[in-house]
Amino acid sequence: MDLIAETSGMGTTRWIDNHIKEFHIPPEIQSSISEIVNQILIAKQANPKDDTADLEAKTDESAHDLYGFTEQEIKIVEGISTKGEEWES
Repeated sequence: MDLIAETSGMGTTRWIDNHIKEFHIPPEIQSSISEIVNQILIAKQANPKDDTADLEAKTDESAHDLYGFTEQEIKIVEGISTKGEEWES
C-alpha cells in the first residue's frame, strides 16, 4: 500500500496516480476485459435496464485471477463475510 498511496496525516489515504498507472495488465487479459466491457456498454446503450450481471462477473473473475486473490480476499472485495453475510459499510 505504501507504494501506491500515501496518508494525509488525518487518517485517510490518497491514491498516487503515478503509481497506479504502473499496474501491469498482460495484453491478452487487457484485451479480454476490454471486449467484455465493450459488450456491457453496447448492451446498456441499447437498453439501460439490460441485465449484464453475468458479463460483469466475468470482469470480476478476471481481476481476481490477475491479482491472484484467495477465496477470503474475494469475499472481502465482494463485501461478503466468512459467514456469508454482507459486510456492514
